[in-house]
Amino acid sequence: MDSPPTPQHPAANEEVKELPQGTLPESTMQNIDLNPDLEMSDEENEQNGEDVKEDNEENEEKMASNEGPGGFIGAQEGTEYPLNYEKTNKNEINGKNDGSNDSNDYQNTIKSPEHPQYKLQSSVDQLDHSPITLAQQSKLINYVDAQLLAIQRRFVKSQADTSQPYPLLDLLRDTQSVVDIIWCSVSTHSKLFGQPEYMVSLLGSLEDYLSHYDLAEAQQQLFGFFRILDQRLSTLIDGYTYEGHIEKISQTLLVRLVPIVSRVRVLVVTKLGSTREKLAKEVMETESTDNENARAELDCLELEIGNLLEGVLERLE
Repeated sequence: MDSPPTPQHPAANEEVKELPQGTLPESTMQNIDLNPDLEMSDEENEQNGEDVKEDNEENEEKMASNEGPGGFIGAQEGTEYPLNYEKTNKNEINGKNDGSNDSNDYQNTIKSPEHPQYKLQSSVDQLDHSPITLAQQSKLINYVDAQLLAIQRRFVKSQADTSQPYPLLDLLRDTQSVVDIIWCSVSTHSKLFGQPEYMVSLLGSLEDYLSHYDLAEAQQQLFGFFRILDQRLSTLIDGYTYEGHIEKISQTLLVRLVPIVSRVRVLVVTKLGSTREKLAKEVMETESTDNENARAELDCLELEIGNLLEGVLERLE
């Protein structure tokens, strides 16, 4: 049997004016479709998605309820959470604003860089718990990957479809839940198995997400999130001793972390620039009482920005 003729190819400088016309023979199409049984209908796809969701929820419940050796219960009890959403203004969560807020309490909480809130404490003592097993490590990796992908998909969908918003507060809440479970998997009785990489990757993704938000809408929660992330990253940079070796973030990962931290700081300063200008204008124009409130709020904002990821920066210098 003679082989088919070789089609003519355009020369290097020749422009292709017409594309090939026609369709492939039916026999060829059948050969290309290597496994038609793998194709699923819309109903099968929907059912498969529900099964995956149920599996993820089941894995999450198992990990959260694990009280035996290698469980997260003890680690979670010793973890400090700066983003206490139970105490967050409910009107803010629901997207409502009736003019009442806790800004005065927030201003009174932070008055100077000497406040304990800004003293970066070592978190190594939080890591003194039983390590998770190899099987749990595999489940954890799958779970974290699924959660990060879910955050990414929800963000992308919110940008493409304005009818499905992804508020900044929800983004911070979802991201913190991932940070929490990663942190609870770190133990001074075992080696690191990718937690620093997840932390750095998460911070890099967050940089992209935050550029699309008005950071002033959840300003307090944003800085609270960065405080705990700063503490945990700083602890991983310092490292801990395990079987005579120091477990800490690798030098390669530190090189990657430096520009990310710098860009995040610049981004926050830029996005909150209008808020700072507004407060500065109020300080100059308002009466004495209002002037003091605006001054206190401006000082708090300047202090928060100055301490943004400060612990990580000090260790990277």
